[in-house]
Amino acid sequence: MREERIWRRPQIVPMPLQTGKISAPQICLNGDGWKLCSEPGEEFWNREASGTVWEDTQVPMQRTPSEREYAYAFELEIPKAWKGHRIFLRFDGVNCRTRVFVDGRPAGEHYGGFVSWDCEITEKAACGGRHWLVLGVTDDPGGICPFHFGGIIRDVTLFALPRTYLSRLHADVSFDDTYTDAGLTVYTQLQGGGGCISLSLCSPSGEEILLEKQELQAGQEHTETYRAARPLKWDSEHPYLYTLTASVWEDGLCTEKASRRIGFREIKRVGNQVFLNGAPLKLRGINRHDIHPVTGRAITHELVEADVRLFREANINFIRTSHYPPRPDFLELCDEYGIYVEDETAVAFLGQEIDCRENDPEFTSRFMDQFAELIERDRSHPCVILWSLANESFWGTNIAMQNAYAHQEDPSRLTIFSYPITQHEEDDRADIWSMHYAAWDQASDALVDSFNRSCHEPLSWPVLHDESTHIPCYDRTDQRRDPGVRDFCGETISRFWDKIWNTQGALGCAIWAGLDEVWLA
Repeated sequence: MREERIWRRPQIVPMPLQTGKISAPQICLNGDGWKLCSEPGEEFWNREASGTVWEDTQVPMQRTPSEREYAYAFELEIPKAWKGHRIFLRFDGVNCRTRVFVDGRPAGEHYGGFVSWDCEITEKAACGGRHWLVLGVTDDPGGICPFHFGGIIRDVTLFALPRTYLSRLHADVSFDDTYTDAGLTVYTQLQGGGGCISLSLCSPSGEEILLEKQELQAGQEHTETYRAARPLKWDSEHPYLYTLTASVWEDGLCTEKASRRIGFREIKRVGNQVFLNGAPLKLRGINRHDIHPVTGRAITHELVEADVRLFREANINFIRTSHYPPRPDFLELCDEYGIYVEDETAVAFLGQEIDCRENDPEFTSRFMDQFAELIERDRSHPCVILWSLANESFWGTNIAMQNAYAHQEDPSRLTIFSYPITQHEEDDRADIWSMHYAAWDQASDALVDSFNRSCHEPLSWPVLHDESTHIPCYDRTDQRRDPGVRDFCGETISRFWDKIWNTQGALGCAIWAGLDEVWLA
């Protein structure tokens, strides 16, 4: 009997490499050509609407917070060669509530500012040509995350798919007891009609292995596990990546190709320790924001790559994506450079800066939709080892549902939550105990005693100090009074790390912060 789903799984399609005879089925819509209206009038989605004054703008770009809905517009051109295909828009980050209109007609809506989502506009733009795309955007910094404001902060992409298209492509890995051979479990699905899917796996050296061809019906989920003999294992020191490619076939013709890069790695928690590919794991980390002094959270691929490269050169092997999901290319780069990631959903400071929403059923969909989208988008990345349920918040039924969903949907990764001290004994805990800002000179056995008192049982959880050793990046008064205050940070971090390294059950730490935070107001 199939287990009842805790929450609906969203569809975030694999981006096509090839669609029929279309060799470039993706068009990036970033840059100039966008219009912005800060105070749109009635029926602003219609091109001829009165009272709506458009100004030129650029996308992506973070804008200042607004208490009212504002609007973006773009003259969308569908290539003639795309006629007869399905047409989609991919939004990688629009803060926070979004309504989409094409030629004055509603095409979709979405909540959540840091997750990727798709909007099919086939019926609105079926004949190609030019179309008037309008987005109505509403900030929501008082909802479940204070960072939910600022408009279009990430990429917008137009893409084409065949009528029968690949709607899902993911992979999980499990090793045998000796970590020699592996099982590669591949998940695929078709939408729109039935067809055939062929799978291949390309090794880091370029060797291609054909896996199988499988006939699928529309909407049918297919799961198959393949044996991989002695694959090169992925870890932070050896980030070997394989490429999994799926091809869709109809009437003997390839109508679509898509791929994902995957790594052969397995993470397990045993008692109070975490093992990666059978070896004990220690995390040398930092916290990271998307931030730029001019464009806010709208940053470029070049800046993302510079961050990842510099952190790796600094011997960092772990990044926490505080306090929202990262850009998709950030995870691709962490896969390449070999950096473990705590992938954090956009839930923060509940019960502190934000009113308590953690037990409110009216907010459940806001928690669950964006968390489910986070997992569906990122679950094939080998760098992602932890799903973070919230930052510095009070536990409640909505967060408990996230934890249960992660364990049901992706049991191959671990969960973490801060603050776990707000949970009750009967609650189903996250897999990792999060601790923020333990004293650098506190004895290791005192940390263990503190943990025992808080959870009323022996130390059986791995402890991760995933926000620690706060560098005085904001405290300008201290820096003016004592310009050398930063000099001692390295000494305290060194002593703190020595204790973590020598304490079983201490998984690691993440310094606050890898980048100075800047708020746009």
